[in-house]
Amino acid sequence: MSSRRPALGLLVAVLFPLVAGFVAVLPGPSGLSPGEVVTALFGGDVDPVVRDIVHVDRLPRVALGLLVGASLALAGTMFQALLRNPLADPYLVGVGPGALLGAAAGAALGWTGETVLGLSASGAFAFAGSLLAAGLVLAVAGGGGRAASGRLLLSGVAVGAFVGAVATWILYVESSNW
Repeated sequence: MSSRRPALGLLVAVLFPLVAGFVAVLPGPSGLSPGEVVTALFGGDVDPVVRDIVHVDRLPRVALGLLVGASLALAGTMFQALLRNPLADPYLVGVGPGALLGAAAGAALGWTGETVLGLSASGAFAFAGSLLAAGLVLAVAGGGGRAASGRLLLSGVAVGAFVGAVATWILYVESSNW
């Protein structure tokens, strides 16, 4: 029986996203019937507008959603494996509050509507803030890059609390027009 469990898990891991992706392509605001969508998906004779709605609008969005979901699942698994803690997440290790600080700093500087290298400035500032917080967590944890998972978690909580407080202060100052 134990040899069937991995095979069943793999089957579910492959089939579920495919079925979910197929079902996600069916609904939409254009009023297409499920039959029209299925016909367009499998290359049947259908109106070119219907084919474009399915292949240009719906399929790329569903594919991107599946890709982003898989990436987040992989990142979460890597976080948990690296820290040897099933509850590890970006907020626990200070990266989430670092992103908040970066976005708040970008907003305070008035860069909310701008773009940096084709990306929103808010996203770029958030990414930079999360990198800065991760570096700070590693520096506080010490160990030359080989800190124990317990030290990383405790450092992440401390840095996250500090960085979150700074971000909250920036947002408060911005909202009160000091």
